[in-house]
Amino acid sequence: MFSPKVLDRANTIEFETLSVSDYINLNLDNDDFIGDVNYLQSPLVDSDISNLNIVDLKEIMSDIMCPEGNLLEILTSELDSFQSTLKSTGFDFGFRVINEILRFMVVAWKYENSPDYWDNWERYFDAQIKQKILPKLHGSQKAIGNVLNELFNLCLIDKDNNEQAKLFDIDETNCKYYTSALKLQNMSRVLSDQRYVSFIN
Repeated sequence: MFSPKVLDRANTIEFETLSVSDYINLNLDNDDFIGDVNYLQSPLVDSDISNLNIVDLKEIMSDIMCPEGNLLEILTSELDSFQSTLKSTGFDFGFRVINEILRFMVVAWKYENSPDYWDNWERYFDAQIKQKILPKLHGSQKAIGNVLNELFNLCLIDKDNNEQAKLFDIDETNCKYYTSALKLQNMSRVLSDQRYVSFIN
């Protein structure tokens, strides 16, 4: 397992294994690329984003609207919820992770051609929950069992139901952050079976 210092500075990306038949027959799903692919393939374009501080990031994001309202306000509220939930277990995050997530969101917004009204932001924030917030999680049933359920509920559209992650019937219609919810459900099931879990299980 990587150290927390490494995880704070990197995105943890899981690659699922292709089936043998999909690989041999080149059945590769490229439907996820819906924006400006050339922007992502030019590593020096906007390379200054990596140096932006919170003041710069706020300035860029302050005018972006989404279905729920102002994107910066929504992200602040969402990050607060995740940070508060993790605080009780000692897995909360600080300014470095917040800055990295906001930088990622700016790049994603530009990749989607910088819309004034961004109705697809959840897809990218979901990726950041899974890549930046969840990887440090590990522990016993007693240490993180409740926190996994609380985090899982933050990923649902209806966050107030106090659902049990391992029992909930997940689909994309009841999850705001679908891939993160799936990961948390899997972790909850492993925790239930083995009494210990980490992100890399």
